[in-house]
Amino acid sequence: MNIFNIPSWYPSNENPIYGTFVKEQIEMLARENPDWNFGVSTWGQGRPSHMLPMKDHIINLRKFVRSRKFQAFSDHQNNISHFYSPVLTWTRKVHHGNLSSINKANDKNLLSFKRQVKNIDVIHAQATYPGALIAQVLSEKYGIPYVVSIRMSPFPFDEFLTKQGKLKSLINQPLQKANALIATSNSLKKRMETFGLSNIQVIHNPVDTEFFKPLDYKPKELTLLTVGRLEHQKGIDILIESIALLGDEFIGKVRIAGDGSMRRQYE
Repeated sequence: MNIFNIPSWYPSNENPIYGTFVKEQIEMLARENPDWNFGVSTWGQGRPSHMLPMKDHIINLRKFVRSRKFQAFSDHQNNISHFYSPVLTWTRKVHHGNLSSINKANDKNLLSFKRQVKNIDVIHAQATYPGALIAQVLSEKYGIPYVVSIRMSPFPFDEFLTKQGKLKSLINQPLQKANALIATSNSLKKRMETFGLSNIQVIHNPVDTEFFKPLDYKPKELTLLTVGRLEHQKGIDILIESIALLGDEFIGKVRIAGDGSMRRQYE
């Protein structure tokens, strides 16, 4: 099985936690399936050096000059191959953030992976935008089936909804045409179905059970740690209320790490 992955988010030296869960999932699948080959397409997503802020032309000019030194490369470790074709990006409000160049970069990366493995069985788009849209373009061009893992939460972001509350064609079309959709939870699947999407499989995010496992002893005090965006859908309010309900039954501390629009309210 040869799988070409298009991650909308992916970590880099500049931004090591950007989409790290996508990288970890690919690595887990590669370990569990050593006879499969995984190609990972990158073009600089999430790298500050590749993103042009719309209101600072001096910075943009500097980044544009530096971008001329960017060089495409590939690296191969075991059954995972990374392909990097650099692209400058900007806000989606202007030419979809340079989507045409992003498509060309992914096309180039796909052909590099195809030369390596001879045949690509499936394209796996990680996250709805721009991954699904890129996957649709490549699927139609090369006749390769594609699946999309939905990681948008809450689904969809407001910017992808019409005034009538329907999905914009920008994401609706590639999701409707996908050979299969993957939701990370049952609630996400139900939400997707309200927009007329079907053929959805639920595959939960993996957990490293070698690292996250029960203690072999009972500590006198517990320390609970949650790390994430402080937004409603993360359920931090439920955690806080649950600890309050336990009262004296809970002996320990709760540590909440992160930032977001709900921070002041949670504090």
